[in-house]
Amino acid sequence: MKKTKSLVITSLLFSAMVLNPSTIQGVVQAASVGDTTSIPDSDTQPVKVNFVSDDKDDTNKIESIDINVKKSDTTVDVKTVEDSKKIPELYKLSQVEGSKYSIEKGTITVHVTHDLEKAKKITVKYTIDKPKADEKISDFSKYVPKALEAMSITKDIIPTGYELTDKSLTSVKIVDGVVSIKVKAIETPKPNPKPNPKPTPKPTPKPSTKPSTDKKTYSTTVNFVDQSTKKKVHSITLSGKDGQKVNYTLPEGYELVQGAAKTITIDKNKTKVEIKVVKTPAVVGKITSYKGFISTNKQSVLYSKDGKRIANRGLGSNSDWVSDKKMTLNGETYYGVSSNEFVKASDVFEYKTLNTVIGTSAGSAKHLYNSKGEMVSNRALAPNTFWRTDKKTQINGKDAYRVSTNEWVFAADIM
Repeated sequence: MKKTKSLVITSLLFSAMVLNPSTIQGVVQAASVGDTTSIPDSDTQPVKVNFVSDDKDDTNKIESIDINVKKSDTTVDVKTVEDSKKIPELYKLSQVEGSKYSIEKGTITVHVTHDLEKAKKITVKYTIDKPKADEKISDFSKYVPKALEAMSITKDIIPTGYELTDKSLTSVKIVDGVVSIKVKAIETPKPNPKPNPKPTPKPTPKPSTKPSTDKKTYSTTVNFVDQSTKKKVHSITLSGKDGQKVNYTLPEGYELVQGAAKTITIDKNKTKVEIKVVKTPAVVGKITSYKGFISTNKQSVLYSKDGKRIANRGLGSNSDWVSDKKMTLNGETYYGVSSNEFVKASDVFEYKTLNTVIGTSAGSAKHLYNSKGEMVSNRALAPNTFWRTDKKTQINGKDAYRVSTNEWVFAADIM
């Protein structure tokens, strides 16, 4: 039920600058259709795209994506992957235009390499405080955005067994393509030596006047039997002394019949115990009818009507979908995107479709925001300019209009 419509605004934005359409011919140009994805129907099939980096020193793990192609297709061309707008950040395709990828078991393998117009390679070097003889930490390389001036210190950057010399440090400047980090070995506290105990002389045993007790350990097999089918569903073995009460764990998906004890008593004369159980009722969400459009604000996981995650299925970031139902399960809301596939409401937002032109009000430049309400730092709209919009939504309780793939202007800033 996917519905997409990409928007291309030729006079929209210029990095870190506000463009005034008075200097540009054609203030508004219509949005082009078919930019990124298509509407899945019975003639399409999902194809998983696995990205493989051709850079030998690339240690990044690249996430796979899904695209839709015709069921009759046995190959996918480079242009289709490029048009999906889902190529990993800082990468570009290795294959030349006209190349094709063979579809094998619903999957294609796409080779990528870092786009050196957007990325740069840096080397992370470590200096050890008070190193031991021959103690050394190997340098490693990674790719970061070209404009990045300082690298954040994260847990994966610190080698195992070491810690920062300066624990208050949160980032390190990149100097001539090198990040230098000072670390020290984590000291393991030495256990206090225990003094050698002096041998305690053994007392001479006195004749006992009490009857002897049984200290032997006995084992009991516990068989869990489904009360409705009379069939054994699971077995465990418990051990203890004669007369000892022992707790047990129920098999997954079952619960005790009413009135049954949660412990058994070990009996040296009994080697088997039968406990009756019933299946735990499945918890299914409450589904209500709904008709509307939703869009994802990140790569989103899909769930079944009982709230279980569906493996190898998901929705791409900034993708649009038609939803025909809502589900409430354990206090959380979901939107239905197919017969038994739901996405969490926290991963999407509702919107209405438009096809109109809006104009910015006079005064200063108008800030732009993404669908999560985060301000776009290097882009804005000039005052008294006009823009084509195809969507309306609410961001942080305020009406907003879309003017680019994930860029929105608030209604308060338009005429």
